[in-house]
Amino acid sequence: MARGDGTFDVYIGGGIGEHAFSAKLAFTGVRAEDLLPIIVGAIEVFKREGEKRGFKWVVAKYGVEKVKGLIMEFANGIKSTLPKPSDLSPKFVDAKIIRLHFPTGWVGGEDLERVINLADGYGFSYVIIFNNQTIYIPIREVGKELESYEIREPGPFHPEGSNHRGMPWQ
Repeated sequence: MARGDGTFDVYIGGGIGEHAFSAKLAFTGVRAEDLLPIIVGAIEVFKREGEKRGFKWVVAKYGVEKVKGLIMEFANGIKSTLPKPSDLSPKFVDAKIIRLHFPTGWVGGEDLERVINLADGYGFSYVIIFNNQTIYIPIREVGKELESYEIREPGPFHPEGSNHRGMPWQ
């Protein structure tokens, strides 16, 4: 998750399904050049464990601190071999966010078609999905035809769900 100061927070162990797990904050204030080693380290830990159900089960088995140590053990060994990243500091375009909440978690065919049309027609052809039954669509422009939607400024998202004001942004 990008922070406003050009660094990142890294969460691990989250997942949806019959046994949903909230991601746990493992690393804070990570510089861009340290992201790739941490990501590769997490993949390597997952691969070495052979856990077929998902990384969330590795974190549940060992705990965040142990998994964090295993990730860093590998990441520190490969950091010098990886390419330096381009500038990854957050850049905000003149974008807004459409918030579509599906309280039951079910998105029907007509709703899915509407989401796709909004993302392709007004946005950047992608959506952000959270397991709080909400889909966010970053959009480039706001026109009269979008007046019926809840449109917000973009901001940090909270993987734990809504903040105290009931919104997933600050």
